[in-house]
Amino acid sequence: MVRLTGSGLGCADWPRCNDTKFVDVSTGHTLIEQANRLFTGVVSFSVIAAVLLAHVRKPKRKDLVLLAWGLVLGVIAQIIIGGIVVLTGLNPYANMGHFLVSLCLVGNAFVLFRRSGGMPKTYFRHARREIVVPIRLVGLFSILALITGTVVTATGPHAGDEKAIRLGFALASVARVHSITVIITIGLVVYLAFATKRYASDSSTIDAVQALLLASVFQGAIGYGQYFTGVPVALVAFHIVGATTFWFAVCNLVVTPSTAID
Repeated sequence: MVRLTGSGLGCADWPRCNDTKFVDVSTGHTLIEQANRLFTGVVSFSVIAAVLLAHVRKPKRKDLVLLAWGLVLGVIAQIIIGGIVVLTGLNPYANMGHFLVSLCLVGNAFVLFRRSGGMPKTYFRHARREIVVPIRLVGLFSILALITGTVVTATGPHAGDEKAIRLGFALASVARVHSITVIITIGLVVYLAFATKRYASDSSTIDAVQALLLASVFQGAIGYGQYFTGVPVALVAFHIVGATTFWFAVCNLVVTPSTAID
C-alpha cells in the first residue's frame, strides 16, 4: 500500500516521521506511512507473545523456541531495513530486501504454527526420491521466482515516490527473466502433481501440491495481466497478495510429511 500510493516518503525521517513530529498524520501519505509503522508494532507484540508461549509450553520444545526467536530476529531486521529504506530515499535494493525478509517471516511463522501442532522435526523421512527431489526443486525455483519478481518491481514504475531511484534495467528484459523462473516453477509443480498421484499414499501431500499449482497459475495469470496492461496499481496489489499466497503454499508443501508407497 505504501509503495502503490506513493507514500514511501510520507515520513521522510526515521524513527521520527519528520524533523518536527514523531507522529504525523496531517496528509494522506503520512497517514499511510504511519499506519505501516504502527502495523509493525502490532506484529512485534504478536512475536513477543509467540516467544513467551514457546517458553511456557509444556513440554517445552527447543525447535519451537528457536523458531519463535527467529521471528524476533526477523522483526528486528525489518525495523532496521525499514529505516534504511526511508533514510536512503527508497533505495530499490533495500526495498527488495524489505519484501524478501517479510516472506522469511511468513515462512518462519507458518513452520512455527505447523510444528506447534505436532508436526515432526524431520520431513520426508519415508518419502520416495521421486517426490523429494521435485519438492526441493520447486522450493528452489520458487525462491528464484520471488527474487526475480522483486527485481521487476524495483525496475518498474511503482517506487513509492516519484523521485525514488529505480534499477537501471530494461523492464521488458527483467520481466522475461522473471517469467522464465515462473514457467519453470509451474512446470516442476505440474510434474510433482503427477509424481504424487503415482507415489504418494497420503492425501495431505497431494492436496498441498494442488494448492500450490492453483496459487502458481493464479499468480502467473495476474503477472501476465499486469505486464500487458501497463502495470496498473490494482493488479500490482493483487500480485503482491498472490506472491504471499504462493509462498504460503510453498511452505505448506515443504513441511507436509509424505508417507510414500514403498
